[in-house]
Amino acid sequence: LRDKQKQWYQRRVRGGKSMDADQFRRYGHELVDFIADYLSNQSQTAKVINTEIKYKDVAKLIPPTPPQDGEPWDRIRKDIDTIIMPHITHWQSPNFFAFFPSNVSYPSILGDLLSSGLGQQGMMWITSPALTELEEVMLDWFAQMIDLPQHFLSASGLGGGVIQSTASESVLVTILAAKYRTARRHKIDSQIDPTITPRIVIYASNQMHSSVKRACIIAGIPLSNYREIPADSTTNYALDPVKLQTAIEADLAAGLWPCAVISCVGTTGCGAVDPLVQISEVAKKHDLWHHCDAAYAGSAFVCPEERVSGLDGLDSFNFNPHKWLLVNFDCSLLWVKDKKSLIESMMILPEYLRNKASESGATDFKDWHIPLGRRFRALKLWFVVRTYGVSGLQKYIREHINLSLIHISEPTRQAEI
Repeated sequence: LRDKQKQWYQRRVRGGKSMDADQFRRYGHELVDFIADYLSNQSQTAKVINTEIKYKDVAKLIPPTPPQDGEPWDRIRKDIDTIIMPHITHWQSPNFFAFFPSNVSYPSILGDLLSSGLGQQGMMWITSPALTELEEVMLDWFAQMIDLPQHFLSASGLGGGVIQSTASESVLVTILAAKYRTARRHKIDSQIDPTITPRIVIYASNQMHSSVKRACIIAGIPLSNYREIPADSTTNYALDPVKLQTAIEADLAAGLWPCAVISCVGTTGCGAVDPLVQISEVAKKHDLWHHCDAAYAGSAFVCPEERVSGLDGLDSFNFNPHKWLLVNFDCSLLWVKDKKSLIESMMILPEYLRNKASESGATDFKDWHIPLGRRFRALKLWFVVRTYGVSGLQKYIREHINLSLIHISEPTRQAEI
């Protein structure tokens, strides 16, 4: 039987013109050298994007039908230079300032490489114990690094953290959890009763990222029940707790069910910071779920002097190490104070997934997010923190902040900004 298994595996990896282990080593070294050269030469990239390219120009360079027979690696490697590289946006260039920071690092790349090579499927603890437990520990590490309250740690037994793909997914699952909790408070099963969604109301400032609106659409909450609280220069474009209170009272009077408020630390348009303490007070008064989106700015919390007050009043908190903490996309960290509401809002347990480990209380991350399957993303967090250390990551953030202060202090730059 072992000989047959070995023969099957050899046919699988050597069939046609596919790679064997020796070829993989050779081509892998070549590709790692290519990546290292590309990243180390980014400071010499004058143009971060090919402004002359038009939509479908790249598609014209690729055959419209797949090859019938396998092609040699040399031909594939050549196409990287001729088709891909002239037509990408150089997000890693120091001359790239659009959208948001997205800085990769060599340790993180190695983490992704190992994740791909190990080919783990981490939907449940039993499908990959190391994947699940390393992720739990990494989320506890990062919670400590940004000084989250103890109830967000997995060791608390009540809350915990999970890696999501993006902040958009994080806000979606927290809205689902909030919806579930609100329905439960009214003795309704949100997974069965469709009448709940027209009553649910979500609140945020008009500076909040569009992902919240999209999350409402996906969660079945009509946009007529999404309240964009006006924010202007009088509050430094932050969410006004008084206006929030007024909006909630009006919805209660109309027979609606205020469900969740989404605050932000570092809004997309102008970097505004919502007053978390005051918003939490309003949320607690009316039993709203309070989620804070700190997608890019949250990375700065590794530096004590950059932290904001009010994290202890939150029901959930999210930030993206893939934006400003040297971790490759995708890697969005979400913590919840009440993991029960999050898990039960999405839990489906078919017979083929039942097992003794799950029944004994092992963490199954399949119930913490939208997809069933998941990659070994905790590896890149582990590699980055162990390579740089907390002090190295703090130094990295502080250097960026100092550079920005120097930039805006120059009179010629102020006019441009």
